[in-house]
Amino acid sequence: MLDKLYRQTLLGIADNGAVKNFAKTQGWKLGVKRFVAGEDLEEALPALREIEAEGKYPILDLLGEFVDTEAGAADMTEKVLATLDRLESTSLNRYMSVKPTQLGLGISFELGLENAKRVVERAQEIDAKICFDMENYPFVDDTLKLYKALECELRMTECEFWR
Repeated sequence: MLDKLYRQTLLGIADNGAVKNFAKTQGWKLGVKRFVAGEDLEEALPALREIEAEGKYPILDLLGEFVDTEAGAADMTEKVLATLDRLESTSLNRYMSVKPTQLGLGISFELGLENAKRVVERAQEIDAKICFDMENYPFVDDTLKLYKALECELRMTECEFWR
């Protein structure tokens, strides 16, 4: 019981608007840089190339999950598409991780699916691999439903889409 209370308290604090804003504006200064290759793609590209030179496969991940407006989802979807466009012009392996809530899954399933289809279709055009991250508990069922819907609608195979 104490574990559940502790977890709920931490999640409640993390979901607080002021805490989210602080993390977004100050996180880089407080040590995020140890785990993030760059604040934008151009800054991250040298680190991605270095990782590949070591024989590893970097996975690009844009920060910004839990988008809570349609405009925010549209903006994030455009950023993902622009990142795929930029990756196409590099010699890097094209692996990208996307959070379904970035694409609007937390707003509505239909919005998340529409934006996810755009991302996957673009990824297929440039031979990129997309990994949809499993996020926190409230989104598990819809994330699995999203995957199944994409699989059916786009006739994707397991080798084209990571689970």
